[in-house]
Amino acid sequence: MQVLRRVENVFLATALGAMVLLPLAEILSRAGLRADIPGSPAILQHLSLVVTMLGATVAAREGRLLVLSNIQPILTGHPKNLARWFASSVTAAMGIVLAYCAWIFINS
Repeated sequence: MQVLRRVENVFLATALGAMVLLPLAEILSRAGLRADIPGSPAILQHLSLVVTMLGATVAAREGRLLVLSNIQPILTGHPKNLARWFASSVTAAMGIVLAYCAWIFINS
């Protein structure tokens, strides 16, 4: 498990570094070579998606996800477990719907 954490962290740091270095490289290439990097905006868009997904996995792993309600820290015992189960179920349902929509989008 520790290895997977390191791999996630390395991928996240690499993607963030690429998001910083790509625009800098493009600035330098435009100034020096009078040429730009082909596909740079699309690459940055994809990197932002990668950083978002990896950042969410790291936040979930560390229990630092944003919450819409402050009720869960107040609850204890069975109600807290029930609230956690409900929130997890809604999250899973949303993930399934998004995966289904992505499948439809890819196949259209």
